[in-house]
This record gives sequence, structure tokens and C-alpha cells, in this order.
Amino acid sequence: MRVAIVGGTGQVGRQLAPRLLARGDEVTLVSRHPAAAVTAGAARFVRADIDRQAELEAAIAGADVVVSCFGSTRQSPERTFRDTHVRGLNHLVLACRAAGIKRLVHVSALSASSSSRSAYLRAKHSGEEVLARALLDVTVLRPSVMFGPGDDFVVPLCALLRRLPFAPLPGDGLVLLQPIASSDVAAALAAVLADPTTVGARLDLPGPDVLTLAEVYDRVMSAGGLHRPKVHVPYLLIEPASHLARQIPGIHFTFDQLAILEEERQADPLPTMNRLGLLLERFTVPAIRHALFPEPPAAAAARP
Repeated sequence: MRVAIVGGTGQVGRQLAPRLLARGDEVTLVSRHPAAAVTAGAARFVRADIDRQAELEAAIAGADVVVSCFGSTRQSPERTFRDTHVRGLNHLVLACRAAGIKRLVHVSALSASSSSRSAYLRAKHSGEEVLARALLDVTVLRPSVMFGPGDDFVVPLCALLRRLPFAPLPGDGLVLLQPIASSDVAAALAAVLADPTTVGARLDLPGPDVLTLAEVYDRVMSAGGLHRPKVHVPYLLIEPASHLARQIPGIHFTFDQLAILEEERQADPLPTMNRLGLLLERFTVPAIRHALFPEPPAAAAARP
């Protein structure tokens, strides 16, 4: 199978590519960041921007299936969430049609909703609506908040806590989360690609552990070797606090990231696990530590 991964050098894409190569698939990594390209065996790298449909069409030409796992939980005035997750996805749909590619597998978000306070989650919902009228063979995977090397969850949270004398905990800290390992999202995508019966499906993929935000903080601090008193911050103060946090070098902490956590819905992972034959990683201190301090490629290659 010839697979083009749009967002191929991102958190999920760089874990999906080795899985596909190991089973004999031909893989093309498509990204607008050539400097971020990673060595992935025989994978081919093509630079393309989701703002440019013609670039996308050329990048995915010849593929049997396209995986859409590009995106970000941060936006800027130059590139908003709608630019990325709605307009960019529409460009990819048009590129697939022009290239004669029918199969598209897309990574959305578990809590995507048109009524969300989060612009990110609203854009993710609108992206799913684009796919609903795409006239393609689409599968949508909806993971919960992801953790893993280079993530937008525990890595920036730990970076923030390292720079503060306390752990600012939004609200009462009782919001429930089900973090999912990005490696498990990659495994789910690989399984979907091998299963034509998933065409037309929307598959929820939450993690196996249901934890309060306070418990998440405790595990992240333990993994990072930190000891910070948790201080409850009213949600009314979170937005201005997040603007202040962005002024701290090395911090990528936004109101929208907090809103994503606040609105995370709960779901049962078993239906998708059973359908795709998955075993999900727990949100443990060792797993979090691996996200914070990933093994160097040379060390990983030397491991038996």
C-alpha cells in the first residue's frame, strides 16, 4: 500500500511511518517543515503546505490512501485554527479528488464540538463537516488529549511548572481526562488502514485511565522530578494568566489549551480497542517520563 501522511513529521506521523514501513507499505511524509523531517527508514519526504492545494496534490500523487494528521493546538493571527483544521483540510480533500485518491483517514479530536468555548475544538468539528461532504472513503479517528515525545500536553505543562514556584490548577482540578499515548493513536491509524470495513466510521479513542486534572498534575510533577504546591486558580483568571505565561521564554501555554482540557468528554475506549485489536498504554509516571525525556535515536537503535 502506498500511504501519504500529511503532517508526517508531527507527533503522530513520525510514529506511524515506521509501523507502516515495517509491514511493507510505501510511505511519503508530507510536511511544510523540512527541517523537522525525521529519518524513517525508506520513507520519502515531500515539502508541501496545506495552504496550497497544488503543492498537496503533487505531494500525494500516486498514493493509495492519505492520512491526515496535521494540525496544532496553538494558533496565531497569521494561521488560525480555521485556517489549519478547516481550510487546510478542504484543500487536502480537493487535492485527493484531483489526484484520484478515494481513501482518506483523518485524526480529529474526541471533544470536537460546534458549541465549544475552544476555537480549536470548534475548528475540529467544522473539519469533520468538511469530510462529511467530501465524497471520499473517509474514516475519522477521535483521540482524547495525547501524550508522548514532543506533545502539546505534558511537555509544555512540565515546562511551565519548572518555571513557577507553584502549580496553577484551573478551577477545582476535578475535570476528568483520559490521556491517550500518541503511539497508540499511530497503532490505531495503522489498523484502520488495514481494515476496509472502517470506511465511513467515526471512532472515539480515549485513553484507558480516567483521571482528574489534579491527578494528572501529580503524575507529571512526579515524572519531572518536581515538587510544587497546587494552587487553585478560578477559570475567570485563567485567560489573562495564560496570556502572561506566553511571555515566559520556552512556554507554549494558551487559554485554548486549557479550554480543551476543561471540555474533554469521557468515552469508553473498549469499542475501538476491540474493533482494531489495540492494547492501550496507561498514563503512568514512566510513560510520562518517556514523553518528557525521550530516548535518543542512537540509544533506541542500540536496544535489543
